[in-house]
This record gives sequence, C-alpha cells and structure tokens, in this order.
Amino acid sequence: MSRVETGDRGIRGKELRELLAEYGVDGERRAILELLANPQGARGWFRDYDSVLRGSWRDYLTLETAASRISVYEAQRVPGLLQTPAYARELAEADPLLADDAARDSATEAVLARQRAILEEGRAEVHLIIGQAALEQRVGSAKVMDEQLRVLARLAAGNGAITVQVLQFDAGAHVAAGDGSLAILQFDQSPDLGLVHLGGIGGGVCLEGQDDLGPMPARSSG
Repeated sequence: MSRVETGDRGIRGKELRELLAEYGVDGERRAILELLANPQGARGWFRDYDSVLRGSWRDYLTLETAASRISVYEAQRVPGLLQTPAYARELAEADPLLADDAARDSATEAVLARQRAILEEGRAEVHLIIGQAALEQRVGSAKVMDEQLRVLARLAAGNGAITVQVLQFDAGAHVAAGDGSLAILQFDQSPDLGLVHLGGIGGGVCLEGQDDLGPMPARSSG
C-alpha cells in the first residue's frame, strides 16, 4: 500500500474496490475513482475508436461521458463537440499521425460519436469558448466553413445545455493567452474531483490535482 501511496505503482481494481468499501465511498464518486484508476476498463462509445484516440485524450474522453459540467477553450479550431462532419474530416486530413484514409475516416466518425454521446444525451452542462482565430482560419473549402459557421451561429443563438462564446481579438490579455486548447471536467456529486486536459499533437496531458482544478473562474454572461 505504501508503494501505491507514493506513486511507485498503480492501484489494482480489487484493491481500490476494497478500500472504497472500507471508506464508505459509493455512488458517482466511486464510479469516477474507478474510471481514474482504470480508464481502459470503461465501456463507452470511444472503445470502437481506440486506434485513433491517443493516450491522455482517450483518458479524458472516458470521464467526459460521466461529467456534470464540461468547459472547453479552443484557440485555433472549432471544438470537436461542435464540428460538422466535413470540418472534422478536413482536420483529419491534416493530422500527420493518421496514416491512411481508413484512419482518417475513423477519426471523423469518432468526433460524431462523441457528439451523440455528450450532446444528444444532454446530461452535462457544456460551456465552449472559441478564439476568433478559429473562425478566421479556413479549414477546407469555403463551403465547409460556411456550413460550420452556420452551425455555430445556430447553437450560439440558444440551447439550454450549451453555451457558446467567442473570444474576440480585441478582448486583450486573458488567462489562457499562453496556452493552447484545454478542457475541464467537473462532477456535481464530487466537487473535489475533476480533470483538466491540455491539448497536444500526441494526445495531450491530463491534470488531476486540486491546484489544477480550482478555483474555477466565474462564468461570464457576455
């Protein structure tokens, strides 16, 4: 147990379940801890796309389906939860780690499967902030971008569970100015648990410490 506590090795599923039972942990909190300990053991839409979901990004997606609140900042592209099929495919075409058309097709399908799992189920409150550069950077043809911008405009006009905001060029300095894309997961029944994902070409990195998770900034109404 001391090796688990010091991080020398991970905790086995049986050990974790026994400890959680001993400490009286159940419900959502227990489910989240089990996912954190063994995300590969989860069952969800993402299992069909393991070959194109990398490292920490796959770990993030494992927990996203259980989150109560999803907060996303994207500086240079439309967030995956709002991408049209054509836009997602153009991004897949530009990904150097997708080796062939089959992999690019799978990556595109994964984007759409994620949207169905998160948005159509409607279990989570979703807050998306998009840098103006993402709207100015043309991805694919003018037709692809026109379709994508229409979708964004429709969603921004009103959806009870989804908030879409644009960070304009003239907004000045902001807290994410030195970062790329990031996403934060929060859980209503376990406010001291959560996950931050920092994007990267190899799948990014997940942060789980309290210093990384909070305090959360207040939501802007603008």
